[in-house]
Amino acid sequence: MLTRRLLLAALPLLCTTRAARAQAAETAFIRDKANALLAIVNGDASDAAKQDAVGKLLAEAVDVDGVARFVVGRYWRTATAQEQQEYSKLFGDLLRLTIAARFGELKGLNFQVLGPTRRDEEAQGVATVIERPGQPPANVEWKIAQVGGVLKVVDLVAEGTSLRLTQRSEYTSVLQRNNGQFAGLLSAMRRQVAQLKPA
Repeated sequence: MLTRRLLLAALPLLCTTRAARAQAAETAFIRDKANALLAIVNGDASDAAKQDAVGKLLAEAVDVDGVARFVVGRYWRTATAQEQQEYSKLFGDLLRLTIAARFGELKGLNFQVLGPTRRDEEAQGVATVIERPGQPPANVEWKIAQVGGVLKVVDLVAEGTSLRLTQRSEYTSVLQRNNGQFAGLLSAMRRQVAQLKPA
């Protein structure tokens, strides 16, 4: 009886300790990936080499496929397998090229990792402050979740605005204008990729 009481009394402490360890891991994950990004954008490598490094970092740190499916919502199921494959590739390319196109303005970028915020049903938040030369500091919360047994970024909330929700609004708007057909969205994404690629 006494042993059972001790176990029941210790259970909240064990849960709290487990949660604290998870938060520490997620905070360390963001700190590690932020340092990796800083090393890329502030380094002296060529833009092509930086772009390759950013692509690898995105694959390691971000649930690109999961975010890609989220932003098109129910329309994902209406796409053919070939359209899904092309869309996922274009989505990843756009993430990489969008960052690459801003290498110049990202030079001198700095991160302050403040620590864990709230955990929702899907992910743990980690608060950061991003500082860029000549720009006011920006509060950014990174949403981290276990994906396939490893930590991944599943969303980014900048000054209270969710990036993936913003993208979902934009992408579903394009799909709706094209009667839900993926062909219209893919065409728009191809044009974006072509515009962002170096001449």
